[in-house]
Amino acid sequence: DALQDGINEYLAIACQLIHEKYVLGPESSYDAYIGVLPEVDEVNPTFTWPDEDLTFLDGSPVVAATRSLQMKLRREYDDLL
Repeated sequence: DALQDGINEYLAIACQLIHEKYVLGPESSYDAYIGVLPEVDEVNPTFTWPDEDLTFLDGSPVVAATRSLQMKLRREYDDLL
């Protein structure tokens, strides 16, 4: 009920996981499954890197892909607010 109609399905799933993990916690029916998901620091995705770390990849297509994903995530975050 809290999410707007027509929300991207990936964003809806992400919001549900956040609710299950941080609101319901151990009471969630999915707690055992959520417990085996890696934390961000274990995966270390480039979209979380600071700009100075991304400079090590200058000339690589990873930088453009990372920037694109960062912009997409920012737009989706702003749309939620």
